[in-house]
Amino acid sequence: MPRKQTHEIEIDAPIEAVWKAISEGEELTRWFVEEATVEPRVGGKRVTSWGGDEKSESRIDAWEPNQKLRVLHLPFEMGNAKYDGTTPMVDEYTIERRGEKTVLRLASSGIPDDKEWDGFYNGTNTGWASFFRTLAHYLEHHAGKPRTTIKIIGMANGSRDDAWPRLRAALDRRAVLVHEKAPGALEMSIPELDNAYLWHTMSPGEKGFVYTLISLYGKSPAEVAAIEAEWRPRLEQALGMGS
Repeated sequence: MPRKQTHEIEIDAPIEAVWKAISEGEELTRWFVEEATVEPRVGGKRVTSWGGDEKSESRIDAWEPNQKLRVLHLPFEMGNAKYDGTTPMVDEYTIERRGEKTVLRLASSGIPDDKEWDGFYNGTNTGWASFFRTLAHYLEHHAGKPRTTIKIIGMANGSRDDAWPRLRAALDRRAVLVHEKAPGALEMSIPELDNAYLWHTMSPGEKGFVYTLISLYGKSPAEVAAIEAEWRPRLEQALGMGS
């Protein structure tokens, strides 16, 4: 039996802004991916990428502005998970107003109930919750502003249990907590960087794999370079990524 997962978030933004955020390529790059293109029609293609050659492609099956967007995944491979398109794998977004806020829901269905797909299912189940928090932050604090990201990726010299207290000590007086799941995941807003958004994960093990992302909005290349020069070494030291 194929598996399904659902996600929902309330966003303090107009319904039109939420629709744009999920249906326009440029908007998708401000909270979700590095690159995106969207053909805005039923039968159109949506292509997203986190950079590099790997891309995710889907076909638009429903296009109802400010109400519903449904996409069908096209065949892909992700590690041991191989999707041939025989059984539809679907992402359906629906939008509605709830009082003064907009509610965005996502129902992902058709995920195979096989061991090879456990990593995909668990990863997307956690990932979508995080992406939705990033989306809410973008629309509530930076709507319409382009995003530039600073990435810290690689193997640490120690475990995430060791790195966690150092990371929190480096951030606690400079950032506002949004979400945490110690010692592996952390999301924070950074007021001194005009409410930049920090997203961090670190895998278990003696030497954990680090993926830390700072999303900056409306910054010039010079401003981004100056921020990176200050923040990268601080975070790398806290995470145990130096020599």
